[in-house]
Amino acid sequence: MLDERWRAATPAEKAARVDAMFRDCTTMALTGIRLQHPDATPAEVRYQLALRRYGREVADLFKRGGTASVTSPFDLVGSTGRAEIGRHE
Repeated sequence: MLDERWRAATPAEKAARVDAMFRDCTTMALTGIRLQHPDATPAEVRYQLALRRYGREVADLFKRGGTASVTSPFDLVGSTGRAEIGRHE
């Protein structure tokens, strides 16, 4: 039944469902981080979320230098569409 509804959904409906799932997962991750680190500042919570999602190398880019040059993981993707992690130091 779920497969039938998914196949019948429009691309916009599918995108909305995926977006809702992503937001729900983010809410759960943030809740877990706040439970594990009750005294964490908002910046520390963002770092922990980035650490869980993208790994230490990317999370450290957000932590260093106030993220002036890296505000989103998409900033790490060059024109080739591949990650250029080592180039943002």
